[in-house]
Amino acid sequence: MSGFLEFLEDEVQIFALSFLGIVYVFLLIWLFRFASSKEKTFPAGNSRKGIALSMLNIAMPWAMESIRKKPDFYIQFVIFHLGVTAAIGASFINPFKRKSFREEGVISLFYSIKKNS
Repeated sequence: MSGFLEFLEDEVQIFALSFLGIVYVFLLIWLFRFASSKEKTFPAGNSRKGIALSMLNIAMPWAMESIRKKPDFYIQFVIFHLGVTAAIGASFINPFKRKSFREEGVISLFYSIKKNS
């Protein structure tokens, strides 16, 4: 592999991940400067239970009418987000532990296939 490609695989990727992390830190600082709005209506029941239900709604597909009518959309949602998580994980692993992608278990984890050797 040429020196330029090695530079792109290592230093540029590490710089890009660092830059992305810094941008997200500034974004979070900017977002937390806004004051949260006050609710204008009184809760109908236990407010803590309502908050928990709202936060966990994505993990309870049976609670959403749209998913009950079309469950294949939830399956697509889960598969897509598992793929995105694997890609982000690989982008962090690749510059530091490139040799780990030669192991059978890691290959099966990231590509969901067995090597035919």
